[in-house]
Amino acid sequence: MLMGVESGNQHLLDAAKKGIDLGQIKKVFKWAKQLKINTHAHLIIGISGESPQTIKASQRFIRQIDPTIVTYGVLIPYQGTELYQNLADNNVQANTAINNNLSEVLLSEHLQKNVRMCYLDFYLRPRYLFRRLFDCRSFAEFKIILFAAKNVIGFIFGKES
Repeated sequence: MLMGVESGNQHLLDAAKKGIDLGQIKKVFKWAKQLKINTHAHLIIGISGESPQTIKASQRFIRQIDPTIVTYGVLIPYQGTELYQNLADNNVQANTAINNNLSEVLLSEHLQKNVRMCYLDFYLRPRYLFRRLFDCRSFAEFKIILFAAKNVIGFIFGKES
């Protein structure tokens, strides 16, 4: 089950107009776990108001809900969206960025470093590693986990394959 968690900070969820709260997200993941449903949480780094503190809060929240898989993306405001227009209207730097290829600025090394840090924090926890290995039901599943681990580790350490 894939869920767009987006952030572990309620203020950022509200700012992004998600219409959900952290308590609801916790309940859904708890129910899925009780039903033995694999879960996939997706988060976005770079929501307006994001800070090192909100990223840490998201990392703590993800460890609490403990999904099977977590993915992170960098926020990219697409032309024609409210977010894009707000950036263009209210931020001189964003205006410059919009005129000089916004995606290059938003995919900066700083944001990529935060994404890598979040993957490292989630996937290289001993508890997660042991659980994933011991939950394998077949050799084929074990091979899939090893392949995924190779890709995640390659991404974290900048050796994408």
